[in-house]
Amino acid sequence: MLKTSISLWSADLMNMESEIRRAEPYAESFHIDVSDGHYAPLLVFFPDMVAAIRGITKVPLEVHLIVKHPERWIGSFPDAGADTIVFYPDSTDGPAGVIRQIKSRGLRVGISLALAHPVSEIESYIQDLDVVVVLGGSKGSNSARRQFL
Repeated sequence: MLKTSISLWSADLMNMESEIRRAEPYAESFHIDVSDGHYAPLLVFFPDMVAAIRGITKVPLEVHLIVKHPERWIGSFPDAGADTIVFYPDSTDGPAGVIRQIKSRGLRVGISLALAHPVSEIESYIQDLDVVVVLGGSKGSNSARRQFL
């Protein structure tokens, strides 16, 4: 059966558990967008929500940090139940350090790349990545295609 990473962005927040249960049979992982309102002009999810979702499902959780300075946020999410952390390479001055920080917590790591950006932007990191998320729209857009490495 086909499985995929399913974004919870458009889930009915008042019925999150039933939304998760409905999607679980098809989910290789759940994609949870976290935004600080700075990197992208929106606020979405936070560590407490990730912890609540972890309490509902055993499906791996992929946390997508749509934030400035993701290194400031990494520590909150492993304890909340994240299995993978994804970030934008241009959201930090040191993508390689962020990758090491995530890996040191025992998590899978990924980078987000806008469809318009060349893959050459991440070539120096590609060997250290588990996931690349390619977004078809603008920053914070929910139209993501995934490519698992």
